[in-house]
This record gives sequence, structure tokens and C-alpha cells, in this order.
Amino acid sequence: MTQILNLDTLEAPTDKQLILKGVTYAFQPFTVSDFIEQVKDSQALQATDSANMADIIELSIKTIVRAFPGVPDAELRALTMTQLTAVSNFVRDVAESEAAPAATVTGAADASGNVPGVAS
Repeated sequence: MTQILNLDTLEAPTDKQLILKGVTYAFQPFTVSDFIEQVKDSQALQATDSANMADIIELSIKTIVRAFPGVPDAELRALTMTQLTAVSNFVRDVAESEAAPAATVTGAADASGNVPGVAS
């Protein structure tokens, strides 16, 4: 019996969008490379004894740009902290909701990158 896993149907396009200064940006689910880079960036920040709020904000901006390609870095830097926090929370919530269906597949990583049954 032939078994087929059609990856083209596994991840449907998302309808999540960010509107900034009248321009609409579509959410782009993280690729494996994006996810690896995000984890590395987060771990590097956590390993730094001198990590400060500026470093955390820089990582937040980098994450938003990964999630919404094309968003100008300068536009994000011009936001208020309340706006940047709202966008960061939106990205986190969207990323977690996008990852939830994949986590139902046996052995799939959860939104934190944890794979059930795999020791870290």
C-alpha cells in the first residue's frame, strides 16, 4: 500500500496580517532555518551575562522581521514600546497557534521547540 505525505497540504497559507503605516504584511510561518536561528539567538542572549533590555528589544525586532518579511526595521524602531510589545505578543501568539496543528503529529516539536520523548 502506497503512503503519501503531501507537504503542500500540511501547512495552509495563513490569514494573519500586520498593518503598519497603511501597509499590510502577511505572516510567514517560520521555516526550519528561521526556527534554528531564533533558538540560537535566544540562547545566545540568555547566555550573555550582560544582556540588557536593549538586547531583548533588538531580538524582538529581529523576530518580528522574520515573521513579517518586508516590515522595515526603521518602522519598527519608530514604534512606541506599547506598540512594539503588542506586535511582539501578536507574533508570539500567531506563531504558537500556527505550530499547534503540527504538534498533533506524533513527535512534532511544540512552539518552544520541545519534541515529546526527546531528552534535552
